Amino acid sequence: TQESPADSALLAVGLGTGLGVALWHDGNVLCSEAGAADFAPRTERQWALRRWIAETHKVEHVELDRVISGTGIANIFHFLCSTATAPCPEDLKKQITDSTEPAAVIATRGVR
Repeated sequence: TQESPADSALLAVGLGTGLGVALWHDGNVLCSEAGAADFAPRTERQWALRRWIAETHKVEHVELDRVISGTGIANIFHFLCSTATAPCPEDLKKQITDSTEPAAVIATRGVR
């Protein structure tokens, strides 16, 4: 049988400038700073991304916000370019560098 929302916990996840998460349970909404949690890499490529972010941003604690958010999209793009993992057209790099919304530039280019 399917439970009704009144008997269930619901989780809402939102990506933007950071990683927003809220839990709804028994009529209560509990907000969190989920984006402040540690990025926990599992593969060598993810470890390389973690090291790149730590070195580039001069931080020891690499938060999920730096990987799963608008900022994270830009970080992943720059990581892939710096490691020659993906093609990085010069015009796209310039658009991203010049933009106040680099994730939007990447996303728009990705859906073409």
